[in-house]
Amino acid sequence: GAVICGAYGKRNAGDDAILICMIRQLRQQDPDLPITVMTRKPRQTAVLTGVSTIHIFDILSAWRVMKKSSLYISGGGSLIQNVTSNRSLLYYLFSIHQARQAGCKVMMYGCGVGPVRGRLNRRLAGKIVETCVDAVTLREENSLEELRSFGVKTPEMTVASDPALFLSPAPDGAVDALLRSLNMD
Repeated sequence: GAVICGAYGKRNAGDDAILICMIRQLRQQDPDLPITVMTRKPRQTAVLTGVSTIHIFDILSAWRVMKKSSLYISGGGSLIQNVTSNRSLLYYLFSIHQARQAGCKVMMYGCGVGPVRGRLNRRLAGKIVETCVDAVTLREENSLEELRSFGVKTPEMTVASDPALFLSPAPDGAVDALLRSLNMD
């Protein structure tokens, strides 16, 4: 199975578009792959994506799902940063470490990185990425430079397009349906 963790369930159309793109790409590889998304709004995200969901802060359920999964995807979006808060940075680093401890291969997908302020935060981010992540795709060169400034040499890091750019235009009525689903609690 696969677990996807990011800033989902916050009514951000860009993040949701990246999530839909990731799920489509995984389904193209294996139509029967069990996928679980960690989100702030499990019911909303389940309706939007058609996959299993758990609350992003339900650490016990996350651990159980990770133990049954082979792949953990962190992303898309700028998760490795502390402009929002140190708690946000520490949470996403913890979840990457937790996935590695559970035996998952770990990928950072469609990510922006930084800024990360503070010497200890930068050192911790570098160590977690260096020791727990198997592959990284980044949205732009600045993110690559930020990771390198943390001392990250491995895993392989690739600068690629934002995954949302691969989505097809929405069919007529889809936007209205999406807006209706976002109004669910």
